[in-house]
Parts: sequence; C-alpha cells; structure tokens
Amino acid sequence: MAKVCFAVLAHNQRACLEDLLENIRQFAPRADVILYNGGRDDSLASGLEVDVVPYSHPLRYEGLAEFHLDVIRSVHEERRQFDFLITLDSDMLLTKPGIEDYLDQAMAHANYMAVEFNEIPPNTDWKPGRRFHLKWRTIWQPMFGTRYPFGCFNPGQVFGRTYIERLMQFPRLDELRARVERSHFPFLEEMIFPTLAVVLDCAPRRMPLPDQSAIRFLGYHAPEEIARYRRDPDVFMIHPVTMNVASPEREMLRQLSRGEHVDVAEFQEAFVQRQPRQAARKQLRASVLGPVLAGLKDAYLRLVPE
Repeated sequence: MAKVCFAVLAHNQRACLEDLLENIRQFAPRADVILYNGGRDDSLASGLEVDVVPYSHPLRYEGLAEFHLDVIRSVHEERRQFDFLITLDSDMLLTKPGIEDYLDQAMAHANYMAVEFNEIPPNTDWKPGRRFHLKWRTIWQPMFGTRYPFGCFNPGQVFGRTYIERLMQFPRLDELRARVERSHFPFLEEMIFPTLAVVLDCAPRRMPLPDQSAIRFLGYHAPEEIARYRRDPDVFMIHPVTMNVASPEREMLRQLSRGEHVDVAEFQEAFVQRQPRQAARKQLRASVLGPVLAGLKDAYLRLVPE
C-alpha cells in the first residue's frame, strides 16, 4: 500500500480545518498530514496535532505557487517518508477510504497527476491558459524549454517522490522561485507544476475524471452527487465544499466516515433548501461586467513588468 502525505492549505476557518483533518484521519488513517498556514492567524493550528510547514506565510488569492514550492522544499528537507504528496485546498474533502491503493495502480508508471492536465495552445479557450501565453516566450519558455505550457486545475495535484527529488535538483529552481515571488500573474500553480512534470520527465497523466465533475471550479456537490462519486472507482476527493461546517454535505461525509448509515434523500432535501437563488439582476451584471473586467486584467498583465 502506498504511503501518502497530504499537504493542507488553510487561511482561517478553524472549524472547517478541523473537519478536513478529521476527514483525512478517518478515510486515510495511515496518511501523513502537514498544514500550510496561508493566513495571518498564528494560532490557527494550535492544539490540532498537525505539523505546520515552517515556510508558511500569508498568501494572496490566485497565488498558490509559493504554497507548492514551500511544501515541496519542506518535505524534502525533513526527509518525510511517502510515495505520493497530495496538495489540498481548505475547501476539499475525501469521499471514501482507499486512496492509497488507488494511487498504487493509477500512478504505477507516473510521477504526477492532476485534474484536466493538458498542453495549452495559444488559441485555448481557457482564460488562465491565454494569460500564461502573454509572457510565455519572454519569461517562462526560456526557463522550461517546452513548445507550449502545460496546465491543470489546481486542487488535488498529486506528486510522486521522483517529481520531488527531480524538482529539488532543477538547475533553475532559485530563478523559478524568484519569478513566482514577484509575479503578478494569477494561478501560476496551474501552469508551473504541470509544465515541470513534462520538463522533469515524470510521465504526467490526467486524473481520470470528467471535466467539471468531482473536482471543479464552481458548484457545491449535492449529496446525491457525492453518493454517486463513492461508487466511482476513480473518485476519492471533491472540490469545492462549502466553508459552512454545518452543511448537509459535510455532515453526510462525517457520518459516512464513521461507518454510519445515511439517508441520502434526506441530506439531498436539506442541501436543496439551503442553496441561495442568484437574482436575475446579479446574473446579468456578471455576464456583462465579467468579460469587460477580464479584458482590463489582460491588458494590465501585458503591460506590467514581471
């Protein structure tokens, strides 16, 4: 059975952090767990019996590449024993036991796996991917050497030990870190680490999930969806999960983690009743302003020095 290390990123919301840690301990009791405190509350992990990454510091939204670099540096220096490192956002949960055996098989010939892993051509419809190309030829391509960048959706990236060792020997690692620390580009973690997986010859693979399913950008997972995921042999994690610790989906997973019987229909009804209805005016505003604001941000990123 593979040995897994979960690196949990948290900023605040201690109750949800406790829920996630207990979720991991129930569904993956043999796993090692470390915490990266990306917020400003130094007492966030007090009394939780979890090791805190010593390089933790406050992070900005859309800027999580430092989290990954700091975690990888820390587990390497501390010589933590694991086969796979999984980085978790605070709004994630495991859905069932067995992730260690699954990774043994799914990554038998790979040292990196991520949701929606793919090469990103210049004409991509993916907004972050288009932005990566704005400075690709001048900054990132000379560092990585691939024709195009590679991308993924960040939550739940899986790194094999070989990836960790090769990254720590990457000759331009210091330059990479310096670039990340001063960059204004959002979501670099969704380009740097999948691209490095190719550069470092880690046989990367795409996590075998349908797009916008168990790990997606928007839309909380209904209890009926979670029940379906638990029957899927490729699904062990979900994102996003509401940061309301009393939500029906969190309570259902807590009961399941304790081996209790759950009434999915009852939890589904409670979930539906709690969903806010977005006003038509707000939807219209988002549809009109969204593209305008995105265009302004693209213009800013083209002009700002990196």
